[in-house]
Amino acid sequence: MNRFFTQKKLALLGFCLLILGQYSSFAQTCEAVVWSDEFDINGAPNPENWSYDLGKGDNGWGNGEVQSYTDNSNNIRISNGNLIIEAKKTGAEWTSARIKTQGKKNWLYGRIEFRAKLPTGGGTWPALWMLGESISSISWPACGEIDIMEHIGNDQNKIHGSLHTPSSFGATVNSGTKVISTASTEFHTYAADWDQDKIVFSIDGISYYTYNPSVKNADTWPFYNKADFDPTLDDKFFIIINLAMGGAFGGNINENLSAAVMEVDYVRVYQEIDQIEILGERIIEPGQSDVKFRTNKIEGAIYNWTIPAGTTIVSGAGTNEITINWGATSGKILVRVQSECATFNAELDVLTTVNPEGDVFVLDHFDDNNYDRWASPEPPNEFTYTETGSELRIDYNITDPSTLPIATFNFPDIINMESYSQLNISLKTFNESRSVVVRADLFDTEGIATTASPIFKLEPLIDDGDYFTYRFDFNNNWGSSSNTEDVDAKKIAGLQLYINYGAFSVVDQDSVWLESVTITQPSSEATAPLRPSHLSGEIHSASIQIAWQDNSDDETAFVLYRSEEKNSGYQIIKEDLTAETTEYTDNSITTGIDYYYKVLAKNGIGDSDFSNVSVLEEAVVANLFDDSLVRNIKIFPNPATNQVTVEWIDNGNQLTEGTIEFINCLGQSIIQSSMFKNKELTLDLSQLNTGIYFIVLSSRGELITKKMIRN
Repeated sequence: MNRFFTQKKLALLGFCLLILGQYSSFAQTCEAVVWSDEFDINGAPNPENWSYDLGKGDNGWGNGEVQSYTDNSNNIRISNGNLIIEAKKTGAEWTSARIKTQGKKNWLYGRIEFRAKLPTGGGTWPALWMLGESISSISWPACGEIDIMEHIGNDQNKIHGSLHTPSSFGATVNSGTKVISTASTEFHTYAADWDQDKIVFSIDGISYYTYNPSVKNADTWPFYNKADFDPTLDDKFFIIINLAMGGAFGGNINENLSAAVMEVDYVRVYQEIDQIEILGERIIEPGQSDVKFRTNKIEGAIYNWTIPAGTTIVSGAGTNEITINWGATSGKILVRVQSECATFNAELDVLTTVNPEGDVFVLDHFDDNNYDRWASPEPPNEFTYTETGSELRIDYNITDPSTLPIATFNFPDIINMESYSQLNISLKTFNESRSVVVRADLFDTEGIATTASPIFKLEPLIDDGDYFTYRFDFNNNWGSSSNTEDVDAKKIAGLQLYINYGAFSVVDQDSVWLESVTITQPSSEATAPLRPSHLSGEIHSASIQIAWQDNSDDETAFVLYRSEEKNSGYQIIKEDLTAETTEYTDNSITTGIDYYYKVLAKNGIGDSDFSNVSVLEEAVVANLFDDSLVRNIKIFPNPATNQVTVEWIDNGNQLTEGTIEFINCLGQSIIQSSMFKNKELTLDLSQLNTGIYFIVLSSRGELITKKMIRN
């Protein structure tokens, strides 16, 4: 033997085997169940799969049939693992049922298989069949019809398999029959194997008729991929199951017949696949029992499942569907399917929800530099996230108010908020732009958000520059304005913060800070009051006037603290200030010493958080109003940027109206406007230069002058 020739042949053989192996790895396919209804849950047919044809069709559904179709359980139901369709005669009228997968489930090519036991009696006409979805656009018979099984009670035990096409003008020309002796006493499997060339009809795996026209066109073969030729046409077919009575094919109805029953064990659709998948719940509760997972069903295949530690297979090991009692943590499910035609592998990540515990469950406290869990709105609007210490700063720049600027926080875990339904957001802002408006929505793993009224709007907005905790109970408030389904409280995936949004949105920029996002169980019991805010002070000749904003209606008293250092050393100078009080005059001051103040509210449950630390400003008074009027003139924010608000609240003085002037350091009047008692006035500062200004309120010849800084 020539050695060179042998080596050459071996090399060539190796190359061919390599190519063949590569080709095989790409070409491995198996016939598997891609959809089925096993009718294993008693009651009505699954609405995800089936809809009904109802009423009596014109001209007897086109075939002279006599029955009216209903969705009544007397005519159609699932019982003991079978779909039951029962035709019934009441008086002279027949009722029955017809269901279809139209618009829900449809297929192009494959094996469509029914296992059924048929009715007896003259005039009965059960059918298991298919129509093209294109019937809605090109009508019948251009859409095509595949009758997988028809049986006529007047010709007992003869099974018909037929096609209806335009070439026969819809008539039953292309048809085959087979007689089986137990069509109405035993279950049999009726199938049509359909590919791009032919349709083969069989009973119990034995073929009896093949339709394979030598010339295939739209007239003879409407069973093709129509979308290849016309993208507007639907190329797939849907399934119909019905029991008709009488008509052109059913014939005369036995006058002694008053009822007839067809039973269907299952419907299955097989197709060639080159990969498998695992179907089942991807998000479950820790310890959840009887969780089902399934993969493609391949006849004769061996199924090897791998499940996470702590989980147990309750049933189905070695089959394509398993039932599991889940453990406590997330994990991965894997399956290896070995069959004569191929070996497949698939996996599915399963996440467990987190069940909150304790008095307060923290979603984020911003101390781990993980602000990458926050997503920004689409350009041109910009959000910038900065995490410093234990707070998250969000700087926003809104240039297109027509959009909804949303900061999206994707929770690190899926949270079960069914019991912990109260959301608490600790937020602060200086609101220098006067454009800060904030709203919070929760969304679930399907992306459905709590957009239905009432919504969680963070109001009244506390903009004194210190943190304020806003609370909202989502219990019974899980509705969504854009979805028919409510948000799934057991599967909350994140939070959306609308900032400077909607009808309140303007072209502007500003900042908000977040200290924490937590959830708690709502309580009907009394709680500690909310903190006071907007604490401010005015220096008079021998006293300091302190005032604050009350944000609760359940406090019993206020407690005022003072220190000579801003961040420490606070001592009580006045406690048990009445709940109606929002101001205090501190007469025990020493000239030349800086003082800082803060206040809290209290009730029988406990104390609120502290207010902001007061910012003192000197009150310059000419032709003095009395001190009670002076302290009721509020200016905020101060310093100010684009806008400033002046508030004049006085319930005792007879002064009712006056004028407001802005005066610069040269004594020039810059802005003038009228001002009314018990009102507030917001003034535009955008045209003013930075610097010190004086705001003068005059009424009946008396003046109050206050200093303001424009920065």
